[in-house]
Amino acid sequence: ELALQSVLNFYIINEMIPVGGGSFGANMGGTFWSKDRLEEGVREDEEGLRSMRRTVDRLVKTAAMLKKARGLT
Repeated sequence: ELALQSVLNFYIINEMIPVGGGSFGANMGGTFWSKDRLEEGVREDEEGLRSMRRTVDRLVKTAAMLKKARGLT
């Protein structure tokens, strides 16, 4: 999606490390679809919740890797 790609480009331009959940559904990070039912729709979006979990897992692994590389462990 173009909007998400623009956000990722902003991160890269500003020397940040964007983290996604990997291929097959979470490559742009955790995304949800409310189906126009606001919070209730998001809570029922199992695929969105899965993409968020994958993204958070990868974020934790990336943070640990950076910490180790900087000798902070």
